[in-house]
Amino acid sequence: MNARRSSPRAYPELAKKVREKALALPPGEPLLSSTGGEDAAGGKGAHMTETIDQIRELRRLELPELRKRYQKVFGEDPPPARGRAWLWKQVAWRLQAEAAQSPPEPGTHLKATLKTPAPARPTRRTPDLPTAGTVITRRWRGRDLELRVLEDGFELEGVVQKTLSAAAKAVTGAHWNGRLFWGLVGRKRKK
Repeated sequence: MNARRSSPRAYPELAKKVREKALALPPGEPLLSSTGGEDAAGGKGAHMTETIDQIRELRRLELPELRKRYQKVFGEDPPPARGRAWLWKQVAWRLQAEAAQSPPEPGTHLKATLKTPAPARPTRRTPDLPTAGTVITRRWRGRDLELRVLEDGFELEGVVQKTLSAAAKAVTGAHWNGRLFWGLVGRKRKK
């Protein structure tokens, strides 16, 4: 067994060392060596090295200088409530886009930071539910109920419910375990 084990406390120190080493690299030396680009004599590699140097320089700037750089790069004043980290990321993003020779459309830098709603996930059917088209019947307080299983829910008296529990609540007015109410599982009794 290895006597020296890594602990979670060692990771922040390692990250700090890597960060210091990256910032201490001399200008012109790439962070990562690339094998597939153009040559360093004015090709794509040389341009990216300049961009990396500019981004390193941005990290060292204070807030007033970052605000000036933002105004220079985007042609507009930065939002007043934004801090140093946000400004640094926006300017670095723009420099990288220009280095890739695909400058974004004006105003998209702000849109990129806005949160967009996550796309709707497809509904997953659990394997213990009946297949679509099945009709579940149950008698409740003198009423015969029919619940039709659909691909995306359950139809009860012409109204589509998302879950078995929602269908049970529509009938009773109280929360029920849907599988228990519709008789898909038995009640566990204590001995």
